Amino acid sequence: MPRPTRVFVALLALHLSLAPALAQEEGAGAYLAAVVATRDGAFEAGARYYAAGLAEAPGNPVMAQGAMVTHVAIGDVAGAVAFAETMAALGARDEFSGTLVPVSAMVSGDFEAALAALDDETLTQNPMLNQLLSGWAAIGAGQFGDGVARFEALNTTSGLRGVSAYHQALANAYVGDFESAARLYQAAGEAAYVSRGAVLAHAQILATLEDYEGARLLMTRGAGARINDAEANALRRNVIAGAPVSFDRVASPLDGAAEALMLMAEALRNDDALRLSLFFARLAAYLNPARDDVAVLIGDILVGKGQNALALAAYNAVDDDAPLALVALAGKAGVLEAQGEIDAAIEVLQDAIATQGEVPSLLNMLGDGLRRAARFGEAVEVYSRAIAALDNPEAPSAWSLYYARATALEREDRWPEAEADLRLALQLSPEQPLVLNMLGYSLVDRGLALEEALGMIERAMEQRPDDGYITDSLGWAYYRMGRYDEAVSVMLDAVLLRPGDGILNDHYGDVLWMVGREREAAFQWQRALDSRSTDIDRPRIEAKLERGLDAVLEEEGNGNQ
Repeated sequence: MPRPTRVFVALLALHLSLAPALAQEEGAGAYLAAVVATRDGAFEAGARYYAAGLAEAPGNPVMAQGAMVTHVAIGDVAGAVAFAETMAALGARDEFSGTLVPVSAMVSGDFEAALAALDDETLTQNPMLNQLLSGWAAIGAGQFGDGVARFEALNTTSGLRGVSAYHQALANAYVGDFESAARLYQAAGEAAYVSRGAVLAHAQILATLEDYEGARLLMTRGAGARINDAEANALRRNVIAGAPVSFDRVASPLDGAAEALMLMAEALRNDDALRLSLFFARLAAYLNPARDDVAVLIGDILVGKGQNALALAAYNAVDDDAPLALVALAGKAGVLEAQGEIDAAIEVLQDAIATQGEVPSLLNMLGDGLRRAARFGEAVEVYSRAIAALDNPEAPSAWSLYYARATALEREDRWPEAEADLRLALQLSPEQPLVLNMLGYSLVDRGLALEEALGMIERAMEQRPDDGYITDSLGWAYYRMGRYDEAVSVMLDAVLLRPGDGILNDHYGDVLWMVGREREAAFQWQRALDSRSTDIDRPRIEAKLERGLDAVLEEEGNGNQ
């Protein structure tokens, strides 16, 4: 679906409006510790430091602001409200508290208070969010016409026509006027598809009106065809079958406000503003705790900030039978693996398969985990189960499973089987660069079908000219074919693209040796040994450093190759 326009993203930007430095010495140490912790993404530590600093300097609004923001970041939104109130008592307000306070009022059911806070004209940094939240607050207060008018007013801002149409449609669908909602979507066209939720909401609205043909086209040929999670797939099956579909995207004004905040969070995440994205995602979860897509987004953001414990808590909030359960499981397994708990990650996936059955995507994740744990034989068996579980093992999208199984087979020294999988993957997806590169490199490294292999690698290079591994494959093909002078510049490009990769340094050393640059070759071999690469042939590299490449090749019976 289309990415928000740059104008839209610019309107979403928030900036702290309070001075970043303390005016007095009280709490300075805690403040500095909090700033460092928060900058590094350690939000739990930051929240503790800010709270401690505020206890030492209770009259400092900067400390209260920091405590408020970090408490939202760790998911304690209710606790953050107290710090926003402290700021207000000190006569300080910013865009963060200006959003948090009305959101808290809405959760409490006081929509009039939320509306009053949102209509404060001193907070003009984020007009789009204020307009959307105030619209839903007005609807919550029983002022439906005023709420829709607030959404409609966004039409006057360039780039926000789709956002306006989407929220107007949600509001009309919420009160049961699906005809008006459908007309709004029709008038806006694809501009209304500002998020995944916007597409699914439109399909629900069409199906509710029994326009199953329109819903089917949207989910199979239109924007919905690109959404492949469990929720979308279930909706797609229902509209194809003509089964009853109910509109559940917005069941209350709180859900509508959560949708506005989720839109903000997704847009700012795409714009690399993860802390701001997290702030809005947490508020969306506060408004609608049952939204699994918000929990997954929070988990993904926290992974990006290196906050694994908080990320696990977010993923764990998604029920095992929820539509996005598989996405959350993938995130959870990824966190465990990143923490070095590869066996725990594998166990999570095995348990999920035991309860959910032979789901291809789950089996694929488990195979990947086993392969990264160097349990290649087990990975082959699991990938085979994933292929057997596919509805159509010869569908173009199945190439990735054959490719993954081939990588495990190759590490098991089962090359004929690996080659068969790679050629099948290439048959399903003829120009897939990963397959072209792996098959081409593997043939080159074995001295097989060199001209065919070179052609494959060159096709992969055309698509990914800045990929260091594909560049290495090209240089290695030249080397194996005796085209040493051509190999030198290509291998240099490879090591520059992927610095610190021991295999590439090893290859570059071999190429340099063949053109008589022996001292430089030795330098590259030493760099390979000094690298963190675990899959280099250390004894062979040490032998090359001691006796030279010619002697090693002679001992191996390979002559000058």
